Order: sequence, then structure tokens, then C-alpha cells
Amino acid sequence: MCCVCLCVSLLQGAYERAKKLLTNHLHELHALANELVEKETLTGDQIKSLITDVNNKGGRRAPQVQQAVQATKEAAAAAAQAATAGVAAPAS
Repeated sequence: MCCVCLCVSLLQGAYERAKKLLTNHLHELHALANELVEKETLTGDQIKSLITDVNNKGGRRAPQVQQAVQATKEAAAAAAQAATAGVAAPAS
């Protein structure tokens, strides 16, 4: 597999993982967006508390924050690899 194909494949995989994560946690995403509109900035502890509250009200188990962090790191790493190889990110 050529370098460009590998980079595109990595970016597409990272995009799909990020999209799935956001789709699976849409309720939390909306709650976070609404809170940010109201307060403009939040600390990590405030975000964790908000997500826990949203999930507890919905009867769901709190999401694994580490999973979200890992998905973000993977997407950033893939983007960095693509940038190093001179490949533009796919347009959405």
C-alpha cells in the first residue's frame, strides 16, 4: 500500500471512529454544547460532572472518558501523519 493510500485510510478510519463516538453520545454532546453556549468555558471537572449528570438522569452508565480521549489522540495522530506526508484531509 502506498504512503498516500495509507494516510487516506488512516484518516478515514479516524473520521469514522470519531463520527461513531459522537453519534453514540449525541445526548451528552448536546448537553455539553448547551452548557458551553451558556458559560463559554468549562473545566475538565465541570465537563465530567455534566456528562455524569446527563447519563444518570437518562439511566445510562457514564461513558468512558478515556475512550473519548484515545479516539481524539488517534485522529490527531492520523492527521499529523497525513500532514507530514503532504496529504490533505478528506473534505466532508
